[in-house]
Amino acid sequence: MTWGDSNDRNRQTLGWFARRVLVVVVIVVFVLLAWRIINALLLAFIGVLFAVLWRGLASPISRHTSIPIEWALLIVALVLALLIGLFVWFAGPPINDQLSQLTKTLPSSIKQIEETLNRYVVGRYILDYIQQAQLPAGKGGSVISGITGIASTLYEIVADILLVIVCAVYFSVNPDVYRRGILLLIPKNRVARVADVLDQTVHTLRYWLLGQVALMVFVGVLVTVGLWLVGIPLAFVLGLISGLLEFIPIIGPVAGAIPGVLIALTGGWVKAAYAILVYFMVQQVENHVLVPLVQRAAVSVPPALVVVAVVAFGLLFGFLGVFVATPLTAVGLVWVEMFYVQDVLGRSLR
Repeated sequence: MTWGDSNDRNRQTLGWFARRVLVVVVIVVFVLLAWRIINALLLAFIGVLFAVLWRGLASPISRHTSIPIEWALLIVALVLALLIGLFVWFAGPPINDQLSQLTKTLPSSIKQIEETLNRYVVGRYILDYIQQAQLPAGKGGSVISGITGIASTLYEIVADILLVIVCAVYFSVNPDVYRRGILLLIPKNRVARVADVLDQTVHTLRYWLLGQVALMVFVGVLVTVGLWLVGIPLAFVLGLISGLLEFIPIIGPVAGAIPGVLIALTGGWVKAAYAILVYFMVQQVENHVLVPLVQRAAVSVPPALVVVAVVAFGLLFGFLGVFVATPLTAVGLVWVEMFYVQDVLGRSLR
C-alpha cells in the first residue's frame, strides 16, 4: 500500500466522520429548537387529531356520494355545529343550573371533609400537609396581579384554541400537501415504506379517536344513569364531567369521580358510598366490557405503557402532555413496529 493510498483512506475516514458529526449536530439543534416550541408542537398535534377525526367522518360521505371532500368536510362541520347547537339549546339551561349548584355545593362538601379529618390525628396531619403545599396568598397588590394573571391565561387559552382550529382546518382540507412535504425529505429508496407508515399512523389515530369518543359517550351515560338511580343530585352534569374527562386515561376517571363523591357527601356518608359504588361499577363495565369491544375494532395500547406515558408526559409537558400522551404512544407503537420490528428485526407483532 502506497503513501497516497493511505492518505486517500484517511481522507475518506475523516469525511465519513465529519458527515456523522454533522448529522449529530443537526439532530441536536433540531431537538433543542423543538424543545423550545414544544407547546406549539403539542397543540399542532391536537390539531392533527381533530383533522384525522374530521376527515375520517367526511371521507365515507365523499366516497359514497361522489361529493368533493371539501364539501363533505363542510357538511360534517355543519352537522356537528347543529348537534352542538341543539345540545346547548335543550341541555344548556339545566347544565347551567346544575353547574351553579355544583359551585355552591362543593365548598360545603370540602368543609365537611375538613371537619371530619380534624377529628383524627392522621386527618390533621393530612390537612397540615395540604396547607403547607399551597402557595401563600398575596396581599396588597394581589388583586391587580390576579386580574393580570387571569387576562394572560384567557389570552393563552384563546390563542391555543385558535392554533388548534387553524391546524385542524388546514390538515383536514389538504393533508396531501403535508404528506408530500414529509416524503420529499426521505431518501428515494425509503419513500414507499415511509408512506405506508404514515398511512398506518393516520389509520391508527382515526380508529383510536373513534373508540375514545365511544368510551366517553358510554361512560357519561352510565355515570349519569347510575347517579340518578341512587339519588345523587346533579347527576346529569356529573355524568357530563366524567364523560369529558374520560378522554384522559388513568387520571381522567379519577378526576371525574371526585366531584360526584363530594356532592354525595352533602347527603351523608351512605350517599357517598353509593356514589363510589356507581363509579366503581362503571369502571368495571368499562374495563371488562366496553374497552375490549372498542379495542376489537380500534387499537389497543398496553395499559402499563399508557400509565408510564401519562406520568412521563405529564411531568415533562404538564396538562398538554397528559392530554396527548396516549395518542402519541399509539403513534410510537406503530413506528416501532413497522420501522424496527418489521424492517430491522424481520418480525411481526401481529
